[in-house]
Amino acid sequence: MSVFKGYTGITEETKQRLKQLQSESGRTPSMLLKGRMDIPDGLTARQISSWISGRSKSAKTSHLDYVLTLWASLDKVVYCDASDLASLVFEIKSHKISPQQIYYILDGGIPGYGRGMLARIINGRIETISQNDFEILKNAVVKIKDREALKAKTNVRQPALINRQKRKPLSKNHLRDLEKYRAQGFLPSAIFQNRKNVPEGLTRYVVANWFSKEAKTVSPEHINFVLKTCEKMSLSPSRKVDITDPIHGRLLHYKKIIGKGPKALFKSFKRIPAGLSPSMFESWLSRNTKTARKDHLDFVLAELEEMVKKTN
Repeated sequence: MSVFKGYTGITEETKQRLKQLQSESGRTPSMLLKGRMDIPDGLTARQISSWISGRSKSAKTSHLDYVLTLWASLDKVVYCDASDLASLVFEIKSHKISPQQIYYILDGGIPGYGRGMLARIINGRIETISQNDFEILKNAVVKIKDREALKAKTNVRQPALINRQKRKPLSKNHLRDLEKYRAQGFLPSAIFQNRKNVPEGLTRYVVANWFSKEAKTVSPEHINFVLKTCEKMSLSPSRKVDITDPIHGRLLHYKKIIGKGPKALFKSFKRIPAGLSPSMFESWLSRNTKTARKDHLDFVLAELEEMVKKTN
């Protein structure tokens, strides 16, 4: 099969490798790309799915390399024993716990799952899930049972219901700010990295749910924390910035003066910051990626400028 320059054919071997990496990581294409700040321009979860299904016969080489490298770098998921999940499902049905109850007690379900997925688990249509998701589901069931027992004993309104009354509408202004920060790569995941003061009950899955049409209300504590944290991050040196035409022109100009290719240039850099890779630098030059972390971009420009001075 002939393909255009810069593209790679999706062979049966490649499809099987993609399927294997997806299964081992437990991440769908959508989950794989969520929250990433270094996604090559034009790459989408739908494209990755089309490679796996065979609908697309070729892919941009830089896109395919990025996906294969990223998926392979993830930890392999450990699945729970099917009999353990079956026992938990039996317990859920015995206590007449609904997907809706689980969804709301976790403020958005378990990672990557909506109410539909929870219903499929409870109906026995899914035989196993990751051990991590199983523990989350198991803890949710325990909480629901405890609250139902307390409610029956005291016949008073439960904290979960009271807290839901204190929630406020997820306004258009909230969504506008959230979308702005998601475009900068902070949401739904980046704000939780190495952060210890996260309010109880707030997770990246809760934040992701705010972008869905199902989310109508929000915890004031949660939304305030997220917006304030994102505002601070927007001033951070590691924030995502556009590689504008003038900046791209500078990169190409420096490369021409120095007279080296992208890989040779990268090898000449000193004290390379974490997260910056040769393929990332090459994608800036080729225009496959039009955004970069500000500290990464500043570092590369400074290194190239220093190399140019030495050539004069």
